[in-house]
Amino acid sequence: MSIPLLKPGLPSANKRDPFDWAEKNLQEVERNKREKHTVPWRYVILRLHEAVQEIVPHLNELDHKTVQ
Repeated sequence: MSIPLLKPGLPSANKRDPFDWAEKNLQEVERNKREKHTVPWRYVILRLHEAVQEIVPHLNELDHKTVQ
């Protein structure tokens, strides 16, 4: 399963039920965990979150304004 992307010119394709998508996504995650299958893009996001959580406590209001 891939991340659902908006498809220009295909409005009906963009009307997927987000809860249906989330349920299917969770099933995929659970299956991958059970089968010990690593999905590269999910692994990258996990590792990025680990790095960012170390940085966030050191950010201040100026940092917030800089990225807006």
